[in-house]
Amino acid sequence: MKNRLVFGVFLVFAVGALILLPTACAKKEQKAEQEKTAVEAEPAAKEAAEVVYTRSDPGAWRGKEDSHVPLIAYEKTETGLTVTVTVNHEMNPDKPHYIMAIMLKDGEDNLLGEKEFQATDEKAEATFELTTIPAKLKAYERCNIHGLWMDEVDVTTE
Repeated sequence: MKNRLVFGVFLVFAVGALILLPTACAKKEQKAEQEKTAVEAEPAAKEAAEVVYTRSDPGAWRGKEDSHVPLIAYEKTETGLTVTVTVNHEMNPDKPHYIMAIMLKDGEDNLLGEKEFQATDEKAEATFELTTIPAKLKAYERCNIHGLWMDEVDVTTE
């Protein structure tokens, strides 16, 4: 009788395990897939979620526009366009507080040029020689403290 009881208990556990094991494995696989998808999407979500500040929308950095909005100057040349982007921002290695990079894009967000800076650089200015003349220029700058700022201009060459 004791053997039957032990066998019965074993049988209940075995059947329970057979029922629950596939469910547990499926949940584990589903969780692993969700984690993998989240890790793969993280850079894109981070990039998409990044705030871009402008003169008209400085967010929490109201009052910082004059030292963070990139200034775009351009001149038509025989071979295209010379574009100079300047940011009137301190370059201070002691804090540190500085402009990390300036990027130039066209109206379709194609990257036309990029320049990186160090806190020890004298100023944040980049000149780009373009062989085509886009209808619009967008300049971005990244401050190590105050984030990503942008300005844009329509290009007129007449």
